[in-house]
Amino acid sequence: MTEYRWEQVEDFLAVADNGSFGAAARAAGKEPSAISHSIRKLEAQTGLTLFDRSGYRAALTGAGLMILPRARRIAEELAAFRSHTANLASGTEAQITVATDLIFPMAKFTGLFAEFRAQFPDVELRFRNLVMEDAARILLEGQAQLGILMLQSDESLGLERQLVTTAELSMVVAASHPLAAIRGPVTPNDLREHLQLVPMMEPGGAILRDLGVFGGAPWRFEQLSAMLPMLKQGLGYTILPDAMIAAELEAGELVRLETPAWSAEAATYQVPVHVAWRGDAAMGPAASWLLTKLRSFRVQGGEP
Repeated sequence: MTEYRWEQVEDFLAVADNGSFGAAARAAGKEPSAISHSIRKLEAQTGLTLFDRSGYRAALTGAGLMILPRARRIAEELAAFRSHTANLASGTEAQITVATDLIFPMAKFTGLFAEFRAQFPDVELRFRNLVMEDAARILLEGQAQLGILMLQSDESLGLERQLVTTAELSMVVAASHPLAAIRGPVTPNDLREHLQLVPMMEPGGAILRDLGVFGGAPWRFEQLSAMLPMLKQGLGYTILPDAMIAAELEAGELVRLETPAWSAEAATYQVPVHVAWRGDAAMGPAASWLLTKLRSFRVQGGEP
């Protein structure tokens, strides 16, 4: 079996991209004779003439043009292999888990995570979407390295944390719901007469406290995708981030309820969003980079 060397593929691409053996040698930091020898050996091994040397420039032959796309794929895989092994050797994590609140609009951070992808393409990011204290709990238990948490109380829950932004929540119902007909603030008594739809905690998780369950027998949902159709059909009311339901509010499918428990003038409620981590847990280079970026998020005006 013929054995090819990675350097031969790199030299082939250098000549194809630079148009001559001399230019390829300068680009690769090699002697022209080394490039020429590498290509001649590759041609001998493949049984193909890859370059037409009759003119001023080294032009790819038909065979050379046919193998060029495959050579580029090999070079890309080689570069990824080198990057991956270098990251592993430097202690970069293979995987990072980020705990996030189920109802937090992650669109606020997509730019930052895209930057992470560019910086650490070989690191797998896993997102655990839970509700409030449940997200904090898996962080405390070591199941996640970082958290983006909507913590309303002043309790630290045993975590280091830093305020990075806020999320605007609204109490909403379908436009056809009886609560939507109330002019002015709705009262707790008004709410108790109707079904509340609530994101559900994990089994064994903490009890949802501050956002409030207003009584009765609420329906709880593990997936927001299951809750939203029922909300829009007028089965009950709920509390969700404005960013998550912006299209439905704009279209008039959902309407905000005004409640004096939140604001004398509006139904929007500002919830602080923290980046959180365990101070006693060691972090690798990728998690440390991500934490630094998240902690500077607020400094950049709440935009990634």
